[in-house]
Amino acid sequence: MRILSAVALTIVFFIFQQSQFLSIYGINPNLLLVIFLLFTFKADLLGQAIQVRLLGVLFAVLAVLVLLFVPFWFLYFAGILVVVLIFNFLKNFMTGVRFFDFLISVILGTFLFYLIINFFGLGLPYVLILWEVVYNFVTGSLLYWVCCTKNHKLI
Repeated sequence: MRILSAVALTIVFFIFQQSQFLSIYGINPNLLLVIFLLFTFKADLLGQAIQVRLLGVLFAVLAVLVLLFVPFWFLYFAGILVVVLIFNFLKNFMTGVRFFDFLISVILGTFLFYLIINFFGLGLPYVLILWEVVYNFVTGSLLYWVCCTKNHKLI
């Protein structure tokens, strides 16, 4: 059941990301990056085998969505994959407080994502990226509260 709700959230966030539904003055949150980082830290509570299965299923769903609807997002998909794999490894060496570790990963992961998709860093709109970091931080905090607190168990 948790995997199905995670797949449903991934599909909804893919639609929001593509349609720029939550855009504020041209700044869009990177919802897919935030939700995958959330699943990385949330799945840690479920056990290693379930975590690998959950992330594998979610990346497979995202790959199918990208290939079917927006194939030019391949670099975007690869960037998310690399960032999530890096933080999946690094989470064992972080502070140990899942909420703070998740927020740190959202902040650093957003910067790392843009460095990966634009390897040479030429022409990056740094001010917009900084605002997107703030937007991702707020979005990630709300998602963590909805999905991971005792009173609000979405997944």
